[in-house]
Amino acid sequence: MSRPVSSRSRPFEHRTDFFRRRKMDLKQRCVLAVTFTASLILAGGCAQTESAKKEALRQKYADDSLAVRLPVAADLLERGQVAQARKTLNECMTAEPDNPMVHVLDGRILCAEGRLNQARQAFEQAIALDAECDAAWFHLAALEQSQDNHNDALEHYQQAVRLNPEHVGYTTALIDTLALLDRCSETTDYIRTTLSRSKDSTILAQAASVCARCGRLDEAVDLYKTAIRFTPHDIGILEALADCYRQQNNWLNAAETYETLLQVAPPKTAQETYLTSLASCYFNAGQYGQALKSYDRLSTIRRDDPDVWLNMAQAAMGADRIDRAADNARRALTLKPGWIQAYAVLGAAQYLKGDYNEALRSFAYLRGDDQLAGFGWFMTGRCYAQLDQTAKAQSAYQQAGSRNTDSPLVSHFLNAEQTSRP
Repeated sequence: MSRPVSSRSRPFEHRTDFFRRRKMDLKQRCVLAVTFTASLILAGGCAQTESAKKEALRQKYADDSLAVRLPVAADLLERGQVAQARKTLNECMTAEPDNPMVHVLDGRILCAEGRLNQARQAFEQAIALDAECDAAWFHLAALEQSQDNHNDALEHYQQAVRLNPEHVGYTTALIDTLALLDRCSETTDYIRTTLSRSKDSTILAQAASVCARCGRLDEAVDLYKTAIRFTPHDIGILEALADCYRQQNNWLNAAETYETLLQVAPPKTAQETYLTSLASCYFNAGQYGQALKSYDRLSTIRRDDPDVWLNMAQAAMGADRIDRAADNARRALTLKPGWIQAYAVLGAAQYLKGDYNEALRSFAYLRGDDQLAGFGWFMTGRCYAQLDQTAKAQSAYQQAGSRNTDSPLVSHFLNAEQTSRP
């Protein structure tokens, strides 16, 4: 049996284990060193990331705070709270002095404070910070326009429109300025080439308004009609269209538009005004029956208004409703005794009915009136002629000849007489 080998008999094996253990210790120490170093690097990296995060959060808070406070300041300005708007804006200015929109609002507040030179500088500073800040160009233009510098205003408005062509306010301000400069041809050309195909009823209506001011009523009517296609119940546009028709003496289309207004307007909202205009348009169009119906509707609202009853009497006469004309004229006289115009209509109705003596009494009130004396004497002569009192008729005609007989009332009566007599 062999003897166990002692450690002394295995010196090399022992040393090998020693070196193996020593090698392992070194390896572990290296790993630990590397791990520790990496942890330091990572720790430093975490610290840097955390700092960046804090900075980002601070910047985000500043941005968010500005995003909230700037509209608040603008809203305060819109509500007339200028001092409060200034206080809020100053906070924004401190947070972001290089934000162009801060300077735009600063300029607006300065305008409200009456410091126009400083306001101009604020708008110019906004443009210096961002030459494509359309709001700065727009408000600078508005400032120039307020000081009657319309040419400078026009240039700035044009720049605002170039930067933001979709902004309705910029476009309408531009065409308004062109009209103020009496550049009507350029205005209408711009409208025709740039705006006529727009589907924005606000822009179309504004363009139509400018055309109307320039005397281009046909273009205005076309634009208003286009705008109504997109917003058929827009009361303001319908009213403007009706007004254009009236300026053109296009009474039937005006009446049709007022009929639409009566349908779409809320109850008791301008109904009285629309009925008055409707009746007037029908009367001027020679549609006396329709005018009579309109005045009839109006009389339920203005029952004690003598003007309504007199106008109704004239419409009734035009519609060959002679008895009704006389009754309406008497109602007007009841409400306004001694009214010369009502006596003129009553006398004409009485004449057409063949009540010549009654007509003479009515026309007697006219003969002393500066405006209606000629008509009164003329009709007096007609009455005497119908009564075969030739001498009195001739005398009355001579009196009429010395006064103004070429009056619309005489022409209207003669037309009514031809209508009512075979």
